[in-house]
Amino acid sequence: KIRHQRRLLMSHPKHLKKEEKENLRIWLGENPELKKQWVALQKFRDVYRAKSYKKAKEALEDWYNHYLFEGASATKSIAKTILKWKEEILNHFTYKLTNARLEGTNNLIKTLKRRSYGCPNMYHFDLRIRMECRPPA
Repeated sequence: KIRHQRRLLMSHPKHLKKEEKENLRIWLGENPELKKQWVALQKFRDVYRAKSYKKAKEALEDWYNHYLFEGASATKSIAKTILKWKEEILNHFTYKLTNARLEGTNNLIKTLKRRSYGCPNMYHFDLRIRMECRPPA
């Protein structure tokens, strides 16, 4: 159930079914602090909807200037981290590159490692990683 609730919170509202939207509305109505966090996430998504570096920079600066001083401590902490990584985030609008594939591969390897319980044979573990990480045929 927690995974489903997390998915509701992390998904863009346009990707939710009508029933899920209603559940999210009720849930956010019951918890004003959670709603503030959710609104901050939705506003951050506006940064990535920007069509140019200049517009993205303006949206990002507006976002972190607002959330550095408003909202919960978690949001302030996120705003500080985003401020530290500002140029790297904005580089996406210049080069259109992300490290999402690498992050996904690292996550997959960590999951395999956890499921393998230490896998005493490193050769077989290496083969398993290569098999799982290969591009689809």
